[in-house]
Amino acid sequence: MRLGVRTAIATVVLGIVGVAVAYGSWAFVDLEELVLDSSLIVEGVLENVIEFRQGDMDYGIGDLFVREVLWGEGKGPEVLRLKWSNRHRVFCPRVEHREHAGKVGVWLLNAAGEDPGQGVPLRIDVQSRLRLPIQKYSGCVRADYPGRFRRANEKREVLDLLRKRTCFLRGRYAHIAPQGVPVSVPLEFVVRNGSCESASMLLPTASASGISLPEGWTVTLLENSFPDGEMVVRTIAPRAGSVVAAVGTPTVIAGRGERSVQFDLASCFVLRAGPLYKVVLTCPGADNARCQALVVVVKASDQ
Repeated sequence: MRLGVRTAIATVVLGIVGVAVAYGSWAFVDLEELVLDSSLIVEGVLENVIEFRQGDMDYGIGDLFVREVLWGEGKGPEVLRLKWSNRHRVFCPRVEHREHAGKVGVWLLNAAGEDPGQGVPLRIDVQSRLRLPIQKYSGCVRADYPGRFRRANEKREVLDLLRKRTCFLRGRYAHIAPQGVPVSVPLEFVVRNGSCESASMLLPTASASGISLPEGWTVTLLENSFPDGEMVVRTIAPRAGSVVAAVGTPTVIAGRGERSVQFDLASCFVLRAGPLYKVVLTCPGADNARCQALVVVVKASDQ
């Protein structure tokens, strides 16, 4: 299917909000999507912010003093080491959390190991090099998107979104492939019970060769490429035998919490560098019967 430029722009905006395909540019992510994508959500205050450059990256670190844990494994009060990063001399898009220092707000966080979006692990001993105030940290988290800080008056809206019984896909947006062909593109399918009552929800089963979906579920991969200034959308068929139907595995979530299964998108579909991929998974039985994620593969030389 071939679309003109205006239609292509409208399709992307309406399909999943505005997306810029070039690596390093932001997709607009609304509050609900950020709440789903966050494994830890807290109310707290950022202090002791320090920013510095290493190579072609600008890093930011600070102490996040947690007042209340709204979602995830954590206990308040505690202190978390918060990290974020930007490419040097790239001014748009850019994450700047220094401006939030000293303000009480809600932080939508990922564990440092999840390395979302443009996240790059810190490779130096910051404690000794920068002589930061010594704190006893409970953990390390990242906030690599401007909207991961929300004003205190948005707390009620965040709590309302957390009450849903929902399913969603969680994973990194950009994946680096040295030869242009990704070795692995991990995605996490998550079911979340936001109520205080127990809920039984279905989970797929993942293996090295693909994924088994409960009966009635489907997974679709759309490839969006832009030859000659036009967006071409096509549906990619899964690898033979990689996506199969099976009896779903019910999991009981006793009260507020979530369970997840990780699968490899690259084992299910043939991916290549350049296009923007949209993964759509239908999962009847949740408050939202359809969830989706965006993935782009970038050659190492294109970074």
